[in-house]
Amino acid sequence: PPSPPAAVDEEVHVPVGLELFVHTTSFAGQPVVMLGRHDGRHLDRCDTDSLQTLVSEQHDPPRFVRATLHDGKLIGACLIGMEAVSLAETFENLILSELNVGHVGAALVDGSEDIEDYFD
Repeated sequence: PPSPPAAVDEEVHVPVGLELFVHTTSFAGQPVVMLGRHDGRHLDRCDTDSLQTLVSEQHDPPRFVRATLHDGKLIGACLIGMEAVSLAETFENLILSELNVGHVGAALVDGSEDIEDYFD
């Protein structure tokens, strides 16, 4: 039989190490991947001054990339479209490594540079 649920004040042990929030779904027939703090929420109010959002969108083929940076470090991303979701592993590595990529600017999201070669 399954074990009873933990009481409200009991600590629950999760046997898996969770390093990064990742959500995958689809929207209008396109794959969607959301990584980390993709919307920049849940930061202290004083930290929001150092938030930067980079956005790139194209229609043929459908591609939308939004990257959220805090103090130059990638903290989250929203990727829509086959070409965009191919960046998921690279962005995941950038989030986990906390590498400062603020100097890369729009090339991080606009597809003008092959960032997988640099950061994967």
